[in-house]
Amino acid sequence: MKYFLTIAASDSSGGAGIQQDIRIAERLGFHALSVITAITAQNFRAVENVYSLNSEIVQRQLDALIKQFDISVCKIGVLTSAEHIDIVAKFLKNLNNSVKIIDPVFTSSSGWNFLDVSLLEYYKNQLLPLVDVLTPNKTELELLTAKSAHDLKAAVDLAVQIHEKYKCNIYLKGGHFDLFSNYIKEALVTESHVLYFTKRRYNFAYNHGTGCAFSTALACYLGRGFALSEAVRKATHLVSKMYKDINKKGYF
Repeated sequence: MKYFLTIAASDSSGGAGIQQDIRIAERLGFHALSVITAITAQNFRAVENVYSLNSEIVQRQLDALIKQFDISVCKIGVLTSAEHIDIVAKFLKNLNNSVKIIDPVFTSSSGWNFLDVSLLEYYKNQLLPLVDVLTPNKTELELLTAKSAHDLKAAVDLAVQIHEKYKCNIYLKGGHFDLFSNYIKEALVTESHVLYFTKRRYNFAYNHGTGCAFSTALACYLGRGFALSEAVRKATHLVSKMYKDINKKGYF
């Protein structure tokens, strides 16, 4: 049995965060472990409140898991404090031979800020050198770099700068670029090259948790031994099919 660990916030609606990560990881054959960093009060429309868990609670969850489980894959989502950053950085430094991905969730689509902007530089310096892949969307990339990315080309230039400084691979999610196009273009920035991916844009009535689903699926496919570019393709296919099915059945 392979173990997947998500370090993220709980979503009371069940559609994103810890709950989505667990759903995807188990779908891909992993036993899912979790360390909850915050409890959110939210529905499919908006985050209404966030209750950050203190560092002792986060640390004790992590300590209990480390004692028993050999973690193959770790995905990091919402962190809400400098103490959370410190705990995760210390953990990642001692997590050897494992896949480590950060989905840098700083704000909700409804405008709630999970991490104070004053901590972003600290976040980058402490965490990005320790992970294999960073999966920002347009807004998250702009927060990380304090620069605007008007199109995917500009975003790639910024991602190259992140890679040069922190040595992590970056997968740029493209849903917020070219909003009127029928296709979404995305990019994978690695040490040796930039790969571009194109997928059809679906205007789903329900799309809550797509970012969480993608980053978790990517992490799990990497944990199953797929090369990064192939893991991207498989994760993209899984998420597209999953949301097609959800919307077709009209659950939401």
